[in-house]
Amino acid sequence: MTVMLGSRQGTDRPGIQDEGRMSSVDRQGTRGGLVDLYAVRLRQHGSAARTDANTAPVGTLADRRPLVYISRPHAIGRGTTAHARALRPGRRSTYRRLRLGGRVAGPRAVLLAMLAALVLLLGMAGTTLAQERYVVQDGDTLDSVATTFGVDPAAIAASSYMPDGDTLMPGQVIIIPNPGQSPSEAAQDAYAREGTSPWVQTAYVVESGDNVATIATLYGVSAESIIDLNGISDPYDLLVGTRLLIPSGGKGDSSAPASAGPEAGIRHDPNWVHVDNVPTHAQEHNLSCEYAAAYIATSAFGSGVSESTFINNIGLAKNPHYGYRGNIDGPWGGVTDYGIYPEAMVPVLSANGFGADVFYSEGDTSQLKREIDAGNPVLVWLGMWGNTRQTLHDQDTYTVAAGDHVMVAFAYDQDGVYLSDPAHGEYKYYDWDTFVWMWKVLDGMSMAVYPA
Repeated sequence: MTVMLGSRQGTDRPGIQDEGRMSSVDRQGTRGGLVDLYAVRLRQHGSAARTDANTAPVGTLADRRPLVYISRPHAIGRGTTAHARALRPGRRSTYRRLRLGGRVAGPRAVLLAMLAALVLLLGMAGTTLAQERYVVQDGDTLDSVATTFGVDPAAIAASSYMPDGDTLMPGQVIIIPNPGQSPSEAAQDAYAREGTSPWVQTAYVVESGDNVATIATLYGVSAESIIDLNGISDPYDLLVGTRLLIPSGGKGDSSAPASAGPEAGIRHDPNWVHVDNVPTHAQEHNLSCEYAAAYIATSAFGSGVSESTFINNIGLAKNPHYGYRGNIDGPWGGVTDYGIYPEAMVPVLSANGFGADVFYSEGDTSQLKREIDAGNPVLVWLGMWGNTRQTLHDQDTYTVAAGDHVMVAFAYDQDGVYLSDPAHGEYKYYDWDTFVWMWKVLDGMSMAVYPA
């Protein structure tokens, strides 16, 4: 089925040329080479402050510099205000005498209790580390992958998109849960992360004489990436038998090139091109990323179109080009409870004073750049799990992809693209290879938004 889109005719918008946009709804995309999204383990901050749909702040972009969150525990360290305050000259260190177990405890007992609590907290923190994603290779089975990584195969199956049951196909993207996670815990963790966990190529069991440097050389990756991914405190004192995750991008890893995504934070190129005043906003429902992204985009021009406005004015449909597919409060990652495509959102935007240009780039970034050059934020549909496409025919012909997610592209530089991600109300940055790989899963599906 082919859809002709005529949301705008002519070239009345500065910087944008009319290309007679035509979109093929049921195109079969090709799988691009996998790339390493991150060389470090990234923590998704689920506690990011949610913004009320009607009162989201719209300030300058300088006030909301994009950040990448690194999964190191927050602690008071040297150089921090709290540390300096504790070491002020002339201030004597004192202990309060606490009552523990029915008797008054002195400094030693208090210190032991604090250490015990710290050990407990660190043990709990280990259960919240990010999951990883793995690209299935020739010869892999569910059991063999589970054995390699030391995890429960049922937890892999529960947290991954498994269109062929327990059978794995080369190129399929699956989740590697944390060791010890139950299937239900792994599934909930995967839903919450919305495909943002780092990539791994394999796992390695430490042998006598190993250190991080020798292991890094063996796989052709940086020692720092292994240290960060595994949370290693002493790279020269590894416990024999420890299972270390090896990040993607090294030699022998056919799933990703050696180039990595952002390592220490969002880069900010002084020559970047950007749309002013694009805010962040955390989506209000499990599967409302499209509506939240539209709110983010329209908020750049003043009062945004709220998620509830879309919900109240768009009906349900099996074909997401015609309406919302599934339950908006269902779990993320599947295709039954799914979402919506741009064509069905255009009438609501139009009724609220906004124009929209829907285009399918097939991975060509030129149109995206032209829209941002013209000051228009762009909603982009991304396949966070890789090429999980399947074509359905129950209401005409259309394509869906498990792990689909929508963000707002608002800036770019020579190395990559900046986005506002409604999953947790955060800014993100992807290098161009990573972005295009995810974008091509649904044919580069996009919608530029601007005042009518």
